[in-house]
Amino acid sequence: MVTVDWTELALFDLQEIHDFIRKDSIRYADRQIEKIITKVDN
Repeated sequence: MVTVDWTELALFDLQEIHDFIRKDSIRYADRQIEKIITKVDN
């Protein structure tokens, strides 16, 4: 199994994505980031 090391830039990008989606829905922003992290880590 491969381990993904999240860089600071990647984490910043995730935060930017979250902030953008959050303008419409905090719930969907949280869910989308959770989906991205799950897909990358699995």
